[in-house]
Amino acid sequence: MALDKISRVCKNCGQISDNMASIENINVSHNQELKDMVKNGSAFIWECPNCNSRSLIDETKFYLDADNKLLIWINSKDNLLDEQKRNSIESQLSDYNLRIVSSIGELIEKVNIFDAGLDDIAIEVCKYVTKAELSDNIKDENLSISILNSKLRFYRLNGADNEIIFAFADSKGEMKTINIGLNVYEDARQIIKRNPQLSQNNNFTIIDEEWVKTIFG
Repeated sequence: MALDKISRVCKNCGQISDNMASIENINVSHNQELKDMVKNGSAFIWECPNCNSRSLIDETKFYLDADNKLLIWINSKDNLLDEQKRNSIESQLSDYNLRIVSSIGELIEKVNIFDAGLDDIAIEVCKYVTKAELSDNIKDENLSISILNSKLRFYRLNGADNEIIFAFADSKGEMKTINIGLNVYEDARQIIKRNPQLSQNNNFTIIDEEWVKTIFG
């Protein structure tokens, strides 16, 4: 984590805490403990020393994992990059996977995907294919609509066969999961090979369900 010091204001009691360690830039290279904190979300939770209430830290701009050649930029309205800095990063890290996300939740999903040794482009193709197949095969129309309208999130690999588990919120806000076989992922990788426009480039890129939709229509 960065060593810069900042002030934080508790949203619950209004207490100002000075000299707090900033996590504007998170570098988990060779640091499994910090990576685990990112993956379980605890790295982004701050507890007020006055009232003990917890709040989400939203100051993070960059996540770096040199082991997985991954740099993620959280591109919110407060975390903008000028063109010169962006071009400089892309030039220096031309062999990295450079990704843009808009939230901590999206960041955690990317970290989980790459830490599982998977390709996030193939995962997004899997989501697209899975939704299309489910909408055709599920007889429960409400469930089908719920899945189509929800955002699937990569959760984890499961079991000896490495089934891929996606999580989503149904129409009632309850969390559900969908398991797909690793063969679906391998099929997705073949689709990518046949479609050069799906291949990753050396620039910061948003790789999500909306991006896949623009490719497949």
